[in-house]
Amino acid sequence: MEERSKHDRRKSQRRIGEKSDDELLEYYHNSFIPNDPYVAQMKFKRMITYTLQLLASVLIALEVSQPPNPYKTHLIVVLTTLIAIKYQWVGKIENSMSRLMNKIKLLLKR
Repeated sequence: MEERSKHDRRKSQRRIGEKSDDELLEYYHNSFIPNDPYVAQMKFKRMITYTLQLLASVLIALEVSQPPNPYKTHLIVVLTTLIAIKYQWVGKIENSMSRLMNKIKLLLKR
């Protein structure tokens, strides 16, 4: 969790001379797994997003071609996962849970 907050801080507090996310990805485009963990995280997130988008398009095509809608549950799961990745639900849930835990700890110390 500390690494994630470090990467979030790095993303929000970028210096003037520092490279943007797209520039970092372009710089490391030849290496499959870059040394920088932040760039690796962005690269894996992009790969997972592309894979889920491909899977969603295949499931939509299967839904259209077969009348009784056999893949509707799979499609709902894939699309929900894509929405969660796009709007960063995991980070938001982690932040709210850590704030809740901090408030509980403060209440228990009293």
